[in-house]
Amino acid sequence: MPGSSISGYFNDRGRKTAEACLPRTRNSVKIPSRQRSGQRQTKTAPSSQTVGANASARHAASTLSQPLAVAFLILAGLVAFSNTLGNPMVFDSRGFILTNSHVHRLWPPGWFWQTPRPFTFFTFAVNYALHGEILWPWHLTNLAIHIAAGLTLFGIIRRTLLCKRLKQRYGAVALEIAFTASLLWLVHPLQTESVTFVYQRLESLMGLFFLLVFYCFIRAQAGPRRGWWYVGAVGSFLLGVGAKEVIGVAPVLLVWYDRVFVSRSWKDVLRNNGPFYGLLGGILFVLAGIVLHFLPAYRGGGILRYEDISPMEYALSQPGVIAEYLRLSLWPQGQCFDCGWPVASTAERIVPPLLLIGSLLGLTAWAAARRPAWGFLGGWFFLVLAPTSSVIPIKDLYYEHRMYLPLAAVAVAAAIGVYELMAWIGRVLGISSAHRRTILTTVFILAALSLTGVTRSRNTVYASPAIFWSDVVQKVPTRAKAYYNLAHAWEEEGQLREAIENYRRAVELDANDTDSHNNLANLLCQVLPQEAEIHYRAALSISPRRADIHGNFAGLLAAQGRMDEAVKHAETALRLAPNVARNHLNMANLLAQSRPAVAIEHYRQALVLQPAFAEAHFHLANTLALGGQIQEAIVHLREALRLQADWPEAQKNLAILLRMQADGTRGNDSPQQPAIR
Repeated sequence: MPGSSISGYFNDRGRKTAEACLPRTRNSVKIPSRQRSGQRQTKTAPSSQTVGANASARHAASTLSQPLAVAFLILAGLVAFSNTLGNPMVFDSRGFILTNSHVHRLWPPGWFWQTPRPFTFFTFAVNYALHGEILWPWHLTNLAIHIAAGLTLFGIIRRTLLCKRLKQRYGAVALEIAFTASLLWLVHPLQTESVTFVYQRLESLMGLFFLLVFYCFIRAQAGPRRGWWYVGAVGSFLLGVGAKEVIGVAPVLLVWYDRVFVSRSWKDVLRNNGPFYGLLGGILFVLAGIVLHFLPAYRGGGILRYEDISPMEYALSQPGVIAEYLRLSLWPQGQCFDCGWPVASTAERIVPPLLLIGSLLGLTAWAAARRPAWGFLGGWFFLVLAPTSSVIPIKDLYYEHRMYLPLAAVAVAAAIGVYELMAWIGRVLGISSAHRRTILTTVFILAALSLTGVTRSRNTVYASPAIFWSDVVQKVPTRAKAYYNLAHAWEEEGQLREAIENYRRAVELDANDTDSHNNLANLLCQVLPQEAEIHYRAALSISPRRADIHGNFAGLLAAQGRMDEAVKHAETALRLAPNVARNHLNMANLLAQSRPAVAIEHYRQALVLQPAFAEAHFHLANTLALGGQIQEAIVHLREALRLQADWPEAQKNLAILLRMQADGTRGNDSPQQPAIR
């Protein structure tokens, strides 16, 4: 509206009615020059020219319809993330999904009892039950969740801009602003970690339910089926609690939203929605109970571990992290999955970002009192980040998926800011409102196309574990963890030279990394056994109670004929971890020649602990056969081949034993001797 001041539209200090908070102009009524105050007004029929102009305005305003906007948002989401469908699972997605037995079955519901995020893991279990390790449906599920969240955000923004307090200023462009803000949020490269990285369905699913709480609440304030919309809000909050804990800030933000955009006073907030908020508060107590119950698991995952980082150190480091989040929101170049953000310990790393973020927090507090709508946007950004970017210490200070919902505030601020700029330029240059809306939509579509290109490029980083970690190593060449994971990826692909090279680099950067020493030694056993022994001893000097390393070292010593030392380390492994089948297998293999009866007992114990242990069946069969127990040996070899069909040694030994059984003699051939594994 010409001559409007934005402050008039966002100035509600809690003393005015909703109607009083409608946008104001400097002159509330514009009087035509031929009519003065006090003169009687008469109604005149509109001219054909006026009718034509109004029709044109209506046509211009309806160029972007709501169904078209929804269809375009869906299409944009599909285009931005369609190249993720063929990607494998990387990093946590493999450990928490592909090798997690609780996800591999719907019943009994281990996914419900074993995690503080049961609903997300339930969706993993459903995916596994329906599709197994066929991965494109997993990615499609993530994409569907993200698009649904984008459409929900679109509905929230549009309906908020059409509320009484904002309608006069933004009602005519509510659809365009909601569309452009949602579009930017939907295709932004910062969202790749929450969409392309399968495990971070945790974040996107929580984000969807977070947004649904707001959407259902808004719909419950007017229109039919208000009660059902409240039920939808409560149900969404409950499911969100089962998705990820960050949703705990939703009730606080919802009360704030209610006061700014819906209710006339705090009394109205309590009178109209008090029981609803009380119910949400009760669910918050359930969330608190879940967190307390799983507190040891959180600490095991690097959360609330004060020995790693203190709350003060974490709080002083987060302004720099938030500043980087904002930079990537505005200029998404240089994204890195695992940058290993360092703890801020110098004035140079603490003071500048602290001043920047402190100023933004102060501006948010000022706006909350003087410009409530803008204050709410700032509150959304900082409150949603609060669980991961305040004083609660987390081992990893920085992860891009934490911006999944805060990015919405940035997108809305950008859309409204550009609209206000275009309105000012339009008034200066005399551009009509219809043309301004067209320009506004065009500018944001071009921006969205650019962001989509960056997003699709970022998606290719997830094309394989080796590409994924190569990207991290390229951007953070001093990150030992990245070299370790890259080496592990090359090892899985059979590229042993590259794996050894990267394990060595990991050890150079972090000489106290037990796993790097152990894995490097495992690869060097066949080619450089002396260097392998050095790394085994280094690993055991750091972690002397690691049973797996003792077992691996025993294998190297046995291959060198140092049997006494090998047995000593195998016994240590068995003492440290008596319930690990591999340790019994290793001990049995060492004793198979010298003490076969004891070896057979260890083989049998390994199979008690792990019945589907193909190697134990194979070596037990060999030892039994050497002792003349042909029939039982055949049974175990058949079981080994059932578990691992493509096993030439087992096939050969079974053929020998079957021939011996048919001949009724031991024959001259004998099965291959067992070897320590």
